[in-house]
Formats: sequence, C-alpha cells, structure tokens
Amino acid sequence: MTTDLAPQSYRGLLAYSAGLAEDLGRAKVPHVEVIRALIAELNANPALQETIGKAVRTQLSK
Repeated sequence: MTTDLAPQSYRGLLAYSAGLAEDLGRAKVPHVEVIRALIAELNANPALQETIGKAVRTQLSK
C-alpha cells in the first residue's frame, strides 16, 4: 500500500516518529509502525471510528 501525503502531514509524521523514538530510547521508529498502530486503534475504538468518519466525510465534500 502506498499513499501520498501533503508535505506538512509528512513532516508531522516524521516529527512524531522522531519524538517517539526519543521517548523510547531508540534511534528510529519506522513510520510504518505508527501507521500500523493507528489502524489497530481505529479498528478497536468506535469513538475514533466516528471521529475519522466525520473527517473523511468533510474531506470528500470539498
């Protein structure tokens, strides 16, 4: 799976991954691990599903 991200979104992902790596005492946290965790949380969290659903509907209506 591939996806295109806006430059600002990609920078945010990089910054989050770098901060998480620092918190965990690791040299790096791969972006894919953050994406996998997001998907797992989305699948397990009905409130998050609703929030994301609203965001997607807003994006698609533009």
